Amino acid sequence: APPKNFLKKTLQKFLFLVAHHNVSNTKLALGINNLTINNKNHVIYNGIDLNRFYESDKKDIDKINVIMVGRFSQVKNHALFFNLAEAILSENKNFIFTAIGDGIYFNKYFDKYITHEGINIMSSIDNIEDLLSKMHIGLHFSFSEGTPNSILEFMASKIPVIATGPGGTKEVIINNKNGIYFEEIFPDFQILKLSFLELVSNKKLKNKLIKNAYITVENNFSFDVMISKYKQ
Repeated sequence: APPKNFLKKTLQKFLFLVAHHNVSNTKLALGINNLTINNKNHVIYNGIDLNRFYESDKKDIDKINVIMVGRFSQVKNHALFFNLAEAILSENKNFIFTAIGDGIYFNKYFDKYITHEGINIMSSIDNIEDLLSKMHIGLHFSFSEGTPNSILEFMASKIPVIATGPGGTKEVIINNKNGIYFEEIFPDFQILKLSFLELVSNKKLKNKLIKNAYITVENNFSFDVMISKYKQ
């Protein structure tokens, strides 16, 4: 019998051929399937409800809060997150790095950092928008990505973003315009660290990224925009 992956690919090609419309949530996924955008093949990005998210003034928050949201899995690069956290905290204790998510590696990192000052690890929570309102910087480190919902939620919460990795992330972030972006899975660590510290200290840069990021998510990744495109 033919291998299952051959049958799956053959069926997939047939469905692409006979469908009236093919919809992907990234340009990347269309390209992987050798499809180009036209009247039949469309990209409609995942949309988020902007009304859920809000920005607090953070005046009563003593430390700089940094967050990464994502499954503790092989796809997410939590090792880079914790390496950066350790490097920053070794020089300045005025930070709290928080990682949120479930997954097979949760216990591994939780056990390692449970007593580490300045590092918090939490399983998934229901009121993510309330926590995000208290954050100052969002980090998203990944080996592969579709539409990165956590980045969209950071942007909607008016949190500046630093992200790494290929895939759909580069369809959201334009480097130094609406976020800091490294396409490499393992960017130069010192450059990453300096970029982080620059974002912390440079209020003009931070405000520019926040403003442009919110415009990005409002114009391209909101729930209303997604519904409008499906109706078309």
